[in-house]
Amino acid sequence: MAEQLAINVETEKLQRGLERFARETGQTLKAVYEDQIRLASNSLAKHYHPKTAKMGKLAILKDLQNVFIEEKPLFVMEAWAGIGGEEPARIFRTSRGAILGIEKTELNPSGDMDFMEWRHKKSRMASNGRVSTAGAKSRNIGRWKYMNRQMVPAGRVAKYAKKRVFPKVGLLKAGWLMPSESGIKNKVPNWITRAGAFRSRLATYGDHMDLFANGFLYLTNNVPYAGKHVGLLRIEIQRRQRDLLLYAGKRLDAKIAKFNAGAM
Repeated sequence: MAEQLAINVETEKLQRGLERFARETGQTLKAVYEDQIRLASNSLAKHYHPKTAKMGKLAILKDLQNVFIEEKPLFVMEAWAGIGGEEPARIFRTSRGAILGIEKTELNPSGDMDFMEWRHKKSRMASNGRVSTAGAKSRNIGRWKYMNRQMVPAGRVAKYAKKRVFPKVGLLKAGWLMPSESGIKNKVPNWITRAGAFRSRLATYGDHMDLFANGFLYLTNNVPYAGKHVGLLRIEIQRRQRDLLLYAGKRLDAKIAKFNAGAM
């Protein structure tokens, strides 16, 4: 279930700016609200993490280092000592000569991607979707190291990332895109749009407003952990207020310049 988050913000200045903007442009107040929610939608999609697709992919690869280890064991044997579980660990020597240990359940010699995806999801934190580094470090146990990661063949992590995870880069940002049925178009980079197409109902838009702005519009980001960046919502409201005042000021300057030109 998506996290439900309520924030309290001062909207009186924004309301005055919207009303003034409507008067200046001759638009209905509802049309101004719709335009502002479109601009806020685009802006939030731009400012939420990651900033670029490349940054998102690099973060994913860093996370996966704490979930998987790519090794090809030259021999495998079981050991009970030092693990503490009911199932024996597997001890193996790598092609590099290192002696490593791993839980029996963490062996994935075929690199099965469904198994990898299950392990990856299990390791992700509910608060932000990232992988915790707790417990991912190796532990020295006598002459060998115990690895708290899933063992897969060489090159399998990159293939898993490309097929199963990279298409989701930008999912959090895409949670701010207006649904197609809203009739309000977004203008964002293609990689964000593609992430939005990966999963349906990332965002919910509601229109309960008449032409005179009685009622309300709402846009909800349904991606879990989206509420972690609540500060960006407050900044966006301030940005809307600033831009409305800036535009109104420019229109007033243009009117004064036109008047002065006519008086000469």
